[in-house]
Amino acid sequence: SKADKRVKYISFSRNFGKEAALFSGLRAVTGDCVVVLDADLQHPPATIVEMYKKWQEGFDIVEGTKTTRGKESPVHTLFSKLFYQMISKAVGMDMMNSSDFKLLDRKVIDQLASLKERNTFFRALSFWVGFKRTSVNYEVQDHVSGKSKWSFKSLFRYALNNVFCFTDAPLKLISKAGILFLLIGLIIGIDAL
Repeated sequence: SKADKRVKYISFSRNFGKEAALFSGLRAVTGDCVVVLDADLQHPPATIVEMYKKWQEGFDIVEGTKTTRGKESPVHTLFSKLFYQMISKAVGMDMMNSSDFKLLDRKVIDQLASLKERNTFFRALSFWVGFKRTSVNYEVQDHVSGKSKWSFKSLFRYALNNVFCFTDAPLKLISKAGILFLLIGLIIGIDAL
């Protein structure tokens, strides 16, 4: 940013997480559209050209859709599948191969930036806000350098947080369990009498 004034960065006092960083970036951008991609280049920058062409055709959200999940352990793949099935059902849209790799129009950026959510989940919120959308396919690339900082524990915590904050699935589950235990209690009570 010192060498090129067009380059800007946001610095936090500590690590507040990926979602906080992403939404801070969305609130700071000034262009007509933005592309969100991972810095480790697992999202191939060459795909941006195709996304931009789709945006020029009039699409407000151009979703990067994974054709493969890259190199993941079978356990990670299983938990990802279960998580995205639950989120897809809650959102009412297929998020199975979704990613943070997206091109967003200015009106989508403004809508997302105006949300007052404390616990944000970018992938789901970008579906939730609506707008005209399309997708482009990409293959997840290997990390250019380094390794993922996401441990199984942090991914599990991230998934639970998003399920509890973005869906009503836990409330429905608790309600159904409550009704079941009430019925069992009534049966046992009648039997005892």
